[in-house]
Amino acid sequence: MPIISHFFDNQTLLDPETELQLVQMILPNITADVINQLIPQVITDENLVVLYSGPSSAKTPTEKEVLDIIAKVSELQVESNSGEEIPSELLDKSRLKGSKIKKSRPYIYESTLLTLGNGMKVILATSNKDQDRIIIDVFKRGGRTLIDDSDIASFEDNIWAQFNSCAGVSNFNLKTLKKMLAGKKVSASPYINELTHGISAESGRKDFETAMQLVYLTFTDPRFDQDEYNQAIKQIQAVLPNLKTNPNYALQDHFYKAAFGNGRRTLINDETLANASLETLERVYRSMFNDAAGAVAIICGDFDLEEGKALAAKYLGSIPKGKKASEIIDRNDWFVDGEHIDDFKTAMNTPKVTDIRFYKINREYSYALETNADALAYILNMLYTETLREDQGGTYGASVYANTNREPFSGSVLNVAFETNPEAADKLRALVDEGLRGIAENGPSPEMFEKTIKNMEKSIPEQMEKISNWSSWIREYTLFGSDHIAEYEKAVKELTPETIKATALEFLSSGNRVEVVMRPE
Repeated sequence: MPIISHFFDNQTLLDPETELQLVQMILPNITADVINQLIPQVITDENLVVLYSGPSSAKTPTEKEVLDIIAKVSELQVESNSGEEIPSELLDKSRLKGSKIKKSRPYIYESTLLTLGNGMKVILATSNKDQDRIIIDVFKRGGRTLIDDSDIASFEDNIWAQFNSCAGVSNFNLKTLKKMLAGKKVSASPYINELTHGISAESGRKDFETAMQLVYLTFTDPRFDQDEYNQAIKQIQAVLPNLKTNPNYALQDHFYKAAFGNGRRTLINDETLANASLETLERVYRSMFNDAAGAVAIICGDFDLEEGKALAAKYLGSIPKGKKASEIIDRNDWFVDGEHIDDFKTAMNTPKVTDIRFYKINREYSYALETNADALAYILNMLYTETLREDQGGTYGASVYANTNREPFSGSVLNVAFETNPEAADKLRALVDEGLRGIAENGPSPEMFEKTIKNMEKSIPEQMEKISNWSSWIREYTLFGSDHIAEYEKAVKELTPETIKATALEFLSSGNRVEVVMRPE
């Protein structure tokens, strides 16, 4: 089945050794919190199918009786083991002073913007598109750019993620915290992205307050325990030797060195582990999550507006008031300009060639640029399916995507990647360039253009059904003042074969191209 999915749907096909290594890395991160967050999205009150079976002599329950049973079970609370003492409260609510709501006004997409006494902005967007689901995003600007070069090892992706998967919060270790939250539909975790850092949380309606408590504690009373840190490091050390022998490890290492302007992006290795420490994690984290200055909270989902106001004022309003908001620091940590080709060989059990390339445009962000780049990527996916896979039979397919940015780099990046046998590699590499050049010279075919427009128009109403998208669009408006829905629809309507042709030419003629080719020894 994986081979069939790979051939027809271009899904990734991994060799068993690589798949085992990935599973060993991923499994420790699949916690009860992750499962608790997933289940409410899968098991909902909508599109519910109940199968009933029993002896013919038994009375068949009515639809109402079945639904009543489901409703009753959903309200049950999971009891702890007898004799085991588990704290019942995450914190003493009476000790929190909170903040008054200084201002309240209507905001974009029928949301409400609050300004709390500690300076935090809170945006409340009520919606029942996802019933019994609330998502919370509290963020500040800065992200990884606030971390000095000397401290960056401690926040390598694997170390940061693994530590968070092992850590509790406040005075509660992870084991105790899981027991305290048993039966609740709630989760919360910190994140540090490229340009922002914050806390994301999710809950059902009845666990809304618990989620807000977790957000408050994760912000103001994080847990940095040496035993929990050591556990995370040991889990990484257990899989690192096998990981380093995987060809994809070498591929990613070469790509980082070829594509980025400095050494802040590194692959997990023994040196990174040696340079990381719990002390650095704690010191930097507390400096980034120390006050409410510049912080914005977006709460979106199935909740009562007045309840949302009260909980925001109490818990988010209790975060200490700050003086100066953090800002993004340009670390020269983005795709390099110019042409860079790294063609290398490495040992591998199954000989193959992997080609990854990026074309970059440097210019001011616009929805027109983003939409044209996305349309070009969609067209190239179709084109390469025909030329590389069906005509040449040299690969199961090439993957193409575009990523358009506003800051700190303003412009767009077009990525093309494919795998093939060594004999066909250079011919397919030439076909990739030829395909992009063909669009740049002649534009897309009418059939491909029509399919692209229909796909993009179809995605608009589909995206509007997810509250996670509404949260992202509110964040975009808050950071950049852009109305995503209106701007995106306008940009799609203005797409033409000529604008896509011009975008392809701009990528091709920019002079900014990174290509990494991995071949077998």
